[in-house]
Amino acid sequence: MLTYDIMEYDESFAAAVAKMWNESREGWGGDQEVETEEDRKTAEQTNGNILTLLAFDGESVIGYCGFSEYKGDEGALYIPLLNVHPEHHGKGVGKRLVLEAVKRTTEQGWPRLDLYTWPGNTKAVPLYKRCGFFWEERDDRVHLLNFIPKILTHSVLGQYVQSSTWYADLKREIEIKPDGEKENGFVYYTYQFETENGPVSAKIEQSGRGISSFSTPDYEVEFTLPTHLLLLSGEYEGTLRLHAKHDSIQLKATVEDHPYISAKNHIDERVSGTKSFSIPFRVEQAPELQQSKWKTHPKLSLTVSINGEEFQLEIGTSIQKPVTIEPYLLKEQGLYCLQVKNQLEEVQDLTLNVTGSQEPVTLSLNPLEKQVITAPLSQKEAGELKIGVQVQSTLSWLVSSYEETVHLAIPSRDEAFVMETPTFLYLYNGAYVMKWSKEDHVATLEDAFTSEKIPLVFLHPTIGMPAKHALAKQTWTRYSWEKQAGGIELRLEYDMKEPECTITRIIHWSIAGELTMALELFNLKEGIEDVYVGQLFYAEEEQVVFPMGQSLLAADDAALDLLPLEQISEPWMFIDGGSHTFAFEWSNDAKVYSPSWQTVFEQHTHAISANETHQFAPLKIGINVFKDWQTFQPNATSLPIKPLTNLTFAQGHGFYKPGTEQELILEQFSQEITSGGLRLNHGKDEEVHLEGLDRHLLKETLHSKSVTNLKVEFETGSAKTSYSLKGVPFAEGKVTESINHEHGMDIWTITNGKLTFKAAPDYFPAMYSLQSKTKEWLDHSFPKPGPKSWWNPWGGGIHSLPNDVNLYTLLKQQTTASFIKRKDQWGHQWQGIQLTIEFTNHDRWNGLKLKQYYLTLPECPMVATYYEIDYPNQLLRSDAFRSVCFIDKGESSLSIYPFDSNETYNKSGTEELEVSLSSMSETTRIWDEKNHEGLAMISTDAENQLAVYSNAEALVYETKKQYTAYLSDSSIHSKPIFYCLTDKHQSALGWEWLKQLRFTEGNV
Repeated sequence: MLTYDIMEYDESFAAAVAKMWNESREGWGGDQEVETEEDRKTAEQTNGNILTLLAFDGESVIGYCGFSEYKGDEGALYIPLLNVHPEHHGKGVGKRLVLEAVKRTTEQGWPRLDLYTWPGNTKAVPLYKRCGFFWEERDDRVHLLNFIPKILTHSVLGQYVQSSTWYADLKREIEIKPDGEKENGFVYYTYQFETENGPVSAKIEQSGRGISSFSTPDYEVEFTLPTHLLLLSGEYEGTLRLHAKHDSIQLKATVEDHPYISAKNHIDERVSGTKSFSIPFRVEQAPELQQSKWKTHPKLSLTVSINGEEFQLEIGTSIQKPVTIEPYLLKEQGLYCLQVKNQLEEVQDLTLNVTGSQEPVTLSLNPLEKQVITAPLSQKEAGELKIGVQVQSTLSWLVSSYEETVHLAIPSRDEAFVMETPTFLYLYNGAYVMKWSKEDHVATLEDAFTSEKIPLVFLHPTIGMPAKHALAKQTWTRYSWEKQAGGIELRLEYDMKEPECTITRIIHWSIAGELTMALELFNLKEGIEDVYVGQLFYAEEEQVVFPMGQSLLAADDAALDLLPLEQISEPWMFIDGGSHTFAFEWSNDAKVYSPSWQTVFEQHTHAISANETHQFAPLKIGINVFKDWQTFQPNATSLPIKPLTNLTFAQGHGFYKPGTEQELILEQFSQEITSGGLRLNHGKDEEVHLEGLDRHLLKETLHSKSVTNLKVEFETGSAKTSYSLKGVPFAEGKVTESINHEHGMDIWTITNGKLTFKAAPDYFPAMYSLQSKTKEWLDHSFPKPGPKSWWNPWGGGIHSLPNDVNLYTLLKQQTTASFIKRKDQWGHQWQGIQLTIEFTNHDRWNGLKLKQYYLTLPECPMVATYYEIDYPNQLLRSDAFRSVCFIDKGESSLSIYPFDSNETYNKSGTEELEVSLSSMSETTRIWDEKNHEGLAMISTDAENQLAVYSNAEALVYETKKQYTAYLSDSSIHSKPIFYCLTDKHQSALGWEWLKQLRFTEGNV
């Protein structure tokens, strides 16, 4: 048996760790980032690990296991990163590291160890489960929890389950799926052990993260509640059940204090056989901060003593009010609206008395239903509006009355104010709002009027070197704010124990958008030396520009953590985030670096004496103050602005019947005179004279039955410019519809003489196949979804879905298909398939109908796809939907052209490729040299976020868009994406006319 040494990281191992990561890239999607020894030293100084475990084979590091306090919940340690060198996979290295982490967690007195992985990493799931982890079922990520430390330190169970033998004693059926036994709204995880002293089992209740029942050879004890969801004012009965397997047992039990529940029950009795005890309780209050499903809930706990051995039984409580009430402002209409959601899976009748309303509002809500009520806006000036709502909820078994205060912000473009709610602290400043979360302790930015997300996030401050991340789990102790000339100042104070000091975040924000963020440290005890502080932020960057020596680095398609920020020679940086810009400036003594996905603004002072305050120089950020880096730093460089011209079809579109004449128009949109020679498709020169807003007509007969590139060259005395338009052929023929039966399901098929596409709603809600006469273009797993790379369950093809819905959830919804016909505004009749997904089993999207359309024309090498969001009487607030296309890589390497240039391309091979930039072309092209065939993918919505991703297993094209709609905007149509087959390698230019295409609603 192979053995490996496990040691803790220190800086002498940095080079060996970097070497391991560089040789492990293929296991992480083919990532090509190169790590240096200094990179590793910086990462370990800033990542917040308590320690890092390394596995050694001789002098070589072959395994890495980070070990830190879990910032996403209480009472747990965490494995943020686990890796085994690819040459040592399957040799037990990962198991050794994980078991060592479980051992260290137990020794340090923590009850739980967590980790995350990605859905496609199914090969690692058996290892994690065998080591005691449970897979928590959730939409957003794969979260695993390990309660073995709680078992080993339990006063009773620890007598049977020993640290040296628990792994061998644990008996478990390993399945590659989320864990949990569901009962009355609870989820339970069960451990079973075959120990030398007999069988032992324990149930962990998921929301409370505690032991609710267990069994030993002598007895079984169980604590249960009738339901997980507890309502304000509700009266319930819990049950304590004890089964003595042999002799009678002396039982004592007391209910522990609960912040929201009143319960008094003391049990002191000798029990033979089986006996149950009732524990009545009443819900007196509901928590102000809404309980996250994925964090430890307040626990109803019993302190139990059996034959003198004391332990606790715990159950998490999900305490809620019967309804949630969310306000939204309709200022232009002089109204606000309240969205009232039934939180229960039963009908309830409501009476609402709203401040300022003459009459009460009565509603009858079906299970989980949402309704919207409107009221006149009584307050006109900017600031906070507090709305009192008296709620009376009537159920078949409970009448609950309570008062709730709803907080509504009324923003103004020239006013600033602060508003606090149970979940956030809002800093409103003109057109923007900064939201400080009390749950995850980050600050996000939004448009104050549309709720559009601004891609800049501020995280917690750090102190020390290595950096301490204690404030990642701590809300401010105090805050204060005041309006100042032209802006506002907010101060957030944090009391810290180690070191004993107060850290204050000072945020000053001008109405013009200039933000400064500074840290102030008040030392409460003896002097401290070498004080390091850090402000952490995260930005989505599409272009980053900064000075480096005597030059500028303007980086496209590169995350901050891949750039040489340490070589910044002047203290400024400009980030273009697409629709938003961020101009950073800082003092000369500060340092900016990006060891991971977050960027650190680090400052240092040599010493702070006792009872002394030190304020560090501020970080300055212009948020949408400068449109580009040239405006921000005019002395660095300047770029000339040239006039624009455009080539269009006279008929407004490029669809043509082969053999017909087409008219083109060259238009000029600049106020100048331009003269020169014009040449169409390498023909004869034609003299053209354009004056101001002018146009010139050209004619050309098109014969090709394939996509045609119309190239116009315009040469003046000083420049030569080329323009392109793409013509797309079609005919008067028929589009054939058919339904075939394969693998026990219906296959809906469309054939138009040039291509064939298919959908099978019982397999996956997608167009899973697109075939030319020579090849299949789409990657899929028909007839059964399964794991692939990062995705699981994966079905492939082309499909759309809400961004916050994972594939497990998607497959739980019902999908139906139908054949449809649509006309565009130019009179062409398109035919195809409609797939409708009905969301009937989802907290967020219950009632949504997502309709996907796949359409084509006769003898046309193109498919148009779009979707319709049918969500009647509901609200969308910056909710993102994405469309995904999985392309069949086949046996040969495909060329990927994500930019306009034909010279810049990537090969779909084993290396990881990820492109997600505003500089991406709206036309992404794939070329198959082996089959001499291409696929052009044309996005027609300028607001779409585009991305291409490729690794050893998959090639993906994705678009994503956010939507905001109020009340009557219940049905939204996305703009089409076109997939066009080509027999020549076509350029990215000339497809712009497709942006104008619109389909009629309803079947033709």
